[in-house]
Amino acid sequence: MSKVLVVGHVPLPFENLRKFYAPGARTWHFSEPLIADGHELVIAGLRIPFVYDDDLPDVVKTEERGCTIYSVTPAEAECGTLLTDLAEEFEPDCVLGVNSYPSYVACVKGLEQPLWADINGCLLAEAQLKAATYSDDAFLEHFFRMDEGVLRRADRFSTVALRQKYELIGELAYAGRLTSSTAGYDFVADIPNAYPDTPLREEGARELRARTEGDFLVLWSGGYNTWTDTSTLFEGLTYAMERNPRVKYVSTGGSIDGHDELTYPTLVKLVEESPLRDNFLLEGWIERDVARSYYLSCDVGVNIDSDTYEVMFGSRNRIMDWAVAALPSLSTDLCELTEEFAAQGLLYRFPDGDPVALGQKILELAADPEGLARTGERLKKYVFEKFSYAATTGALREWVASPEHSPDWEERKDRILPQPPPPPPPPPITPASSAGEKLKFYLKNEGVGTTVKRAASSAKRKTRRGGESQ
Repeated sequence: MSKVLVVGHVPLPFENLRKFYAPGARTWHFSEPLIADGHELVIAGLRIPFVYDDDLPDVVKTEERGCTIYSVTPAEAECGTLLTDLAEEFEPDCVLGVNSYPSYVACVKGLEQPLWADINGCLLAEAQLKAATYSDDAFLEHFFRMDEGVLRRADRFSTVALRQKYELIGELAYAGRLTSSTAGYDFVADIPNAYPDTPLREEGARELRARTEGDFLVLWSGGYNTWTDTSTLFEGLTYAMERNPRVKYVSTGGSIDGHDELTYPTLVKLVEESPLRDNFLLEGWIERDVARSYYLSCDVGVNIDSDTYEVMFGSRNRIMDWAVAALPSLSTDLCELTEEFAAQGLLYRFPDGDPVALGQKILELAADPEGLARTGERLKKYVFEKFSYAATTGALREWVASPEHSPDWEERKDRILPQPPPPPPPPPITPASSAGEKLKFYLKNEGVGTTVKRAASSAKRKTRRGGESQ
């Protein structure tokens, strides 16, 4: 069995907080199967900003779910000594970075153990959308720095989709990692998102049903990110609501504070100015258990993306989450996961940027509740068979059982790891140096006057020591 230092994100899925994001789910997705395999884990979970109380200590240690978990501020993780201290005390056999930023932090701390870095979605494509949303390319530097740090250091990588694996191999080539020594070495494993292992509860579901009895509920859950097409979403929902007043939109989630604080407020403004505003139930961020219980009361989940590189190389956690409750999805078909589900007849699709098509599809589904329910059950069965934590992490589990550096480790480690300071140069003179060597040194560095004074003082000390010895 191996000892594994995991650097990921918190909150983890079993923390019932108001805000929960995909990086925390991914961290537990990678950690839980390793614990089940018998490995010893210590998790350093970097807190996602604006989720925890500000007065929480920088580091909080807990023992839970078969491992030690450190909840830590990003500043302490990146700039403090926690990770190096843990590596020294725990003596891990390998390091596992889960998600881009924690992988970057793990990669730049100077740890010598074999290191697996999970890049959960194309980092540079996300940087492009962040810059576009805020009309400011200054945001790019932060993402470039992270990406470069991980590409240079990690021994193995994982991505959220096969498409992204190919994209990342291109980045590795440009970073100089495809050399003669790595020919035939598989740098990247594609690990799709898995369904969460946390159970669904009824809390909140009954109350939602009571408020919306007889309505057709279209659900959104989670954050509204830079690639969310809120304009098409609002117009498509409005088209359906105008023709069927039973259509209601239920949203749990909102802005991603510190990352995207523009996309969700754009939707809120559209809703507030709409004559159909009462058909929009914008709940905002609510406790995770309550938000997930809504899956049991809604009729279909909606996912809507813009046609961008981030979406092309990424995935959609919310669709996997809904499937646990047999809640089918209505979605744009722009990523690998939606393409797979659509090919299996498990996803209702509409063209990106087409609000009329979205609205018409909502009306069609509202008229066929039995068909929706059948699709939801088939989707749940398919996801449970293929997308469990254990089934999706085979490559990672095999590597952790016998972790090794990549074949180019010896040729690159001196450029990556911190080098010890050079030994101090030998002293120009020592007490054992000859009188001539000493005279030459002092004349050169202190001049004639000081050298004469130093010689006189030395002569007096010798005379005094001679007198005392008689």
